[in-house]
Amino acid sequence: MIIMDKIVVNSAGIKRTADTFFDKLVEYNQQVMRLEQTLDKVSTVWQGLDSEKFVTNMKERDIAELRRIYKILSDYGNYLRNIPDVYEALDEVYSGKAFDI
Repeated sequence: MIIMDKIVVNSAGIKRTADTFFDKLVEYNQQVMRLEQTLDKVSTVWQGLDSEKFVTNMKERDIAELRRIYKILSDYGNYLRNIPDVYEALDEVYSGKAFDI
């Protein structure tokens, strides 16, 4: 078992990664919105019961799931953004800085 006295966290690197992650998340959300717009267009050119079933199913099931994935990824991105602050706070606590007056 290896015991380390200090965990080294590349805060700047993690923050850059989080920023890149959120940039990609914005792109993901834009693609979902484009898919919704395409579905709206489909319903104007393809009419009838089959069209209604298809569009309704896509919006209620698939788009809803894509939105749920977006929420999960967004939560992860927020977690990623908070990692450097958490490690810095822990470092202060364990180095005694938090108790300095």
